[in-house]
Parts: sequence; C-alpha cells; structure tokens
Amino acid sequence: MKPILSREWAMPNKWTFKIKPIKDIIERYVGNGKNWIDPFSGEAHFAEITNDLNHDRKAQYNLKCEDFIKLLPGPRNIKARLPC
Repeated sequence: MKPILSREWAMPNKWTFKIKPIKDIIERYVGNGKNWIDPFSGEAHFAEITNDLNHDRKAQYNLKCEDFIKLLPGPRNIKARLPC
C-alpha cells in the first residue's frame, strides 16, 4: 500500500501555501478551485472565491469574514474542510 503522505523538507515561508510540498498537496485537491471558498486567502489564489481583510492582497473581496460569508450565494450550511 502506497503511503498517502510523506515527509519532505522545504524552506519555511510566512505564506504557507507557497511552500512547494504544501502547495502541491493543495493543488492536487483543489484542482481548478471550482466550489472552493477561501475567506482568509492572503497570497493564495486556489479558490474560486477569495477574501482577505488586507486591501493589498489580490483577493476578490476585502471584508471581515462574517461579512464575506453573508455575501455568498446558496444555503448557509457551509462546512469547513480542515486537515486532520
């Protein structure tokens, strides 16, 4: 059985998703970003809809998370998918 995760060293970066091994995992699961929402996108641009409170970031929205979530279309049963 092939391992799902492996250990790999990479240079640290304050922008977590710019670290190559982490970026590779995110790209594998996110794909084209369709149906993904990132309320704290920072420098990451994987999701279809992005938000970051800092106006210097290239997010689609620059709102507080609570205000951003209220703008989203569809039902409000949004669930976070967090890594374990």
